[in-house]
Amino acid sequence: MISSRDNRILKATRRLRRSKGGREDDGVLLEGPHLVQTALECGTALEVLLVEAGQRETFAALLERAGSLGVEVREVEPALLREGSDVDSPRGLLALASVQRPDLAELKRRAVAGRVLYLDAVQDPGNVGALIRSAAASGCAAVVAAPGSCSWRNPRAVRASAGAALRLPLLWGAAPEQLRELVGDTAPWLTLAAHGGTPLWSATLPPAGVLVVGSEAHGVSAAANRLATHRLTIPLVAGVESLNAAVAASVVLFEWRRRGPSDALPD
Repeated sequence: MISSRDNRILKATRRLRRSKGGREDDGVLLEGPHLVQTALECGTALEVLLVEAGQRETFAALLERAGSLGVEVREVEPALLREGSDVDSPRGLLALASVQRPDLAELKRRAVAGRVLYLDAVQDPGNVGALIRSAAASGCAAVVAAPGSCSWRNPRAVRASAGAALRLPLLWGAAPEQLRELVGDTAPWLTLAAHGGTPLWSATLPPAGVLVVGSEAHGVSAAANRLATHRLTIPLVAGVESLNAAVAASVVLFEWRRRGPSDALPD
């Protein structure tokens, strides 16, 4: 039983909560049974699993599976566990996970053959998580983010992804030209514009390429716009000016998949 606020594990959870996942070498804070279950299914390395004292029976199956995989399971006094929580109503279960940067050779292999979602300085953690979730659900090969984007390791982003952040290769801190080197000079780049682009429903969409989502405040950067081969607009009814970044990207991702799925990646 962990009963001291000075315990090294609790210090680590509080640090991750405060840092909002800002460094790529940080761990990842997973809260609640769904995220822990997803981590176990994906083979994510869990450093430790913390359960609120008195809740072992509630999470018995998860704790048994984690223990069988060699994960350290510790009980924590309720008040101390809540200090490490990032939600208003804690679920009584916290895990510290270790997620490494993706292998660049493997990421390139996947990216060349599939659809890549590029976050061009998207800063809201809820949007980042929702975008990752849509990317996974629509069969994207990877999600890459430019400098200035909110870290996917931010606890709110992880929750908004509903665990999808543990299922996809994620590369953060890559400028547009760096992504271009990864996907190749001939890869199509798709950008979204509120007005003036080719209407999505009549646009010719390539089988693979990069979809750029611009920042909430400034849109697509000049560096990414220079690489654009397709500029798309989602037709909206009169009186509606634009869509949220995550919603707009999701519309395009699923339309892109409907036209010609590239989910099947090379072995």
